[in-house]
Amino acid sequence: MRIGVMVLLVLMTLIAPSAWAQQSALQAGVATRQPTPETDAQPEPEEDAEPLSEADQAYQDAIMLLQAGQLQSGLQKIRHALEADEFHAPSLLLLGEVAQQKGEEEEAKGYFNKILEGSKTKQGMDADDYFHLGTAHYYLGNYKDAIYGLEKAISLNVDVELKMIIPMLFSSAVQSENMDRAVMYAKKYVQIEPENKQALMTLISALFQKQNYQEAEEYAKQLLDIDFENVDAYTYLAMAQFYQQKYTDTIINAGKAINRGGDSSELYYMLAVSLFEDEVYLNAIPLFDKYLEDVPDDYRAYLYLGQSHQGVGEYDKAEEAYNKAMELQPDDPYVHYQLGTLYEFGHKKMRGALPHYRTALILAKKSGAKPLIAALEERIETVEYETSWWPFK
Repeated sequence: MRIGVMVLLVLMTLIAPSAWAQQSALQAGVATRQPTPETDAQPEPEEDAEPLSEADQAYQDAIMLLQAGQLQSGLQKIRHALEADEFHAPSLLLLGEVAQQKGEEEEAKGYFNKILEGSKTKQGMDADDYFHLGTAHYYLGNYKDAIYGLEKAISLNVDVELKMIIPMLFSSAVQSENMDRAVMYAKKYVQIEPENKQALMTLISALFQKQNYQEAEEYAKQLLDIDFENVDAYTYLAMAQFYQQKYTDTIINAGKAINRGGDSSELYYMLAVSLFEDEVYLNAIPLFDKYLEDVPDDYRAYLYLGQSHQGVGEYDKAEEAYNKAMELQPDDPYVHYQLGTLYEFGHKKMRGALPHYRTALILAKKSGAKPLIAALEERIETVEYETSWWPFK
């Protein structure tokens, strides 16, 4: 009896705020409203351009000082901007990000909350206003509000690169448990930077969350096109194929991941199960043993191990593995069913099989495992008939 399996997938990119999103937010905060001359000289204003406010001018001066490495002078200019306008969002955002980078969370929250307070006083908000508002909500953990603000900023053509905004949108969508949006944002980022390995891995992780293994496989291959020796790419590819029950492909790519230094217990589990499913029992056995050294309480692995030993005629070792599985999960009908098959077909002791089949049937009826119930009823009927006329079976 082959049973379903589930691999523990650790999605390291789905944290809030993720390092990817946090770095992008910091870059975007510095990028917005800053001058972009081809030289260090301040660009000449256009004749019809509206003059900058005192706060905006101080902020632009601060950005140029910060880019030149003059931290204290830059921060002093930022404070000057806030003296001119206490709700000057770019300055508040920058100070909040600096405080957060220094680990001063409460101070950072104060700056971000000030942005929220200032937004309530505005008569009409432009793209920059929505960007600052959305970013502040993101840092404060108000993820649904962050999505609204940042999407509104994009719709109004905010002058900030999308690659700096999308990671915040992605992380906000994940934390809002809106994986459809998360996948959409991750795909947009990959479209912008198709060779960005972090973006591809983030997208693959999101697709796993959505259980969209076919697309995850495609993007894992795209990641390998960029970096043929990438261990994570082979691991992702093997996982995607494993969940699609492409066991031969899983064997190939899990093996490549291990050969390139991959050493996670999940890799060994996938490889072992795939070898088992392809009936290569002798090769599966040592891999199950290795996996169980790291995860000794996984009864499913003991069940597979027992079936593998049974497949090569090692019946005593099979019984030992089944008993361990039963010790860990006594209410699983498949464990008792496998012990029944071992006694009936391995040890050739039909009478020894009956109690295991009967116990398995009771448990299967409790769990509603209909296919197993039918198989057990057939085995019990056969064994009872065979033993009724031949007492030595």
